[in-house]
Order: sequence, then structure tokens, then C-alpha cells
Amino acid sequence: MRYTMTRQRIEHTATTSADPAAVYALLRDGATWPVWGKLDSFELERPGEDGAEGLGAVRIFRQGKVEGRDTVAELVENRRFSYT
Repeated sequence: MRYTMTRQRIEHTATTSADPAAVYALLRDGATWPVWGKLDSFELERPGEDGAEGLGAVRIFRQGKVEGRDTVAELVENRRFSYT
């Protein structure tokens, strides 16, 4: 049996009264995502160019049998966190 992977684009916008620095810190730290989100686990597959979860880091998130790989694409401290 052969499985094919499909690529999905997911876009989400949310509004919060939380301090931008606090939100940014949670997004940068993949290990927190299973705590506040609907994910089961996090794994850092490859550190970024400046170490840990910096630019280019590859992060794996799992929920049930579904596994997603994200690459950190843009970091603007306390303002924007982008990944592909």
C-alpha cells in the first residue's frame, strides 16, 4: 500500500489582549504548543542558523497520527513569527 502526502495551507488569525512579547515567546517555543494548543507533541528536528528554534529550524508537531513539519521562516522580535 502506498500513501501520498498532500500539502495543506493553513492560515489563522486571532486577537488577544495579551502582551505581544508573551505571545511571541510562546510561538517561538515549540515545546509550549502542546500545552496551550491541540497538539500531542513537539520535536526539534533541526536547529536554526542561530541555534534552537531560530531561522531555518525544522520543528515537528504531532496530533494523533498526523505529523507536520514547519520551517521557521521569519522572526521579528515581539511582532511576527512566520513558518512554512
